[in-house]
Amino acid sequence: MPTKTKEAVFISTDNYYRAVKVPEDEEYQGRRWVKVPGEAAVFNNGIFRTSDPEMIDFLKDHVDFNRMFWLQGEEPDRQRPFTEDVIAAITKASIAGDVATVSELRRQESVTHSRSAVFAAADAALEALGATESDATDVEPSPEPEAPEGPGEDVEGAEEGSDVASDPESADEAEPPDDE
Repeated sequence: MPTKTKEAVFISTDNYYRAVKVPEDEEYQGRRWVKVPGEAAVFNNGIFRTSDPEMIDFLKDHVDFNRMFWLQGEEPDRQRPFTEDVIAAITKASIAGDVATVSELRRQESVTHSRSAVFAAADAALEALGATESDATDVEPSPEPEAPEGPGEDVEGAEEGSDVASDPESADEAEPPDDE
């Protein structure tokens, strides 16, 4: 038995948007021209529903995908990672009894999106795991990449205490020392 594709719902900013997959055509049959229907995704009030995997792939590859229309739940301006995905990760970590992972997910959320639903899920998971306040805050933050040398740092070759500034532009303007 073939597997049934889950219904996909596409949302458009144009209530009657039409994405043509196969254009209508006419062909000569016998003694007359017969209209051959094409195939298109026609949005009705900004919504198009389909379970056809070929149509879903066509729409996802369409030039206007994520501009004029998008897949419901995957809006182009939606915050990522999705709230549902973070809550699912918190749930999995909670089931596994992994306090550190739940705490890290909560910490990451606090420095990024600060979504109340994620905080509620993390707090409930930590409470269910019996984590104390210190367990939730003792997670070491992820290592930050080292910052490249900035203009405020010393220039190679400059002696300590010299008048040569760390800014390369002002180093070019510095007067040469007197040779006496």
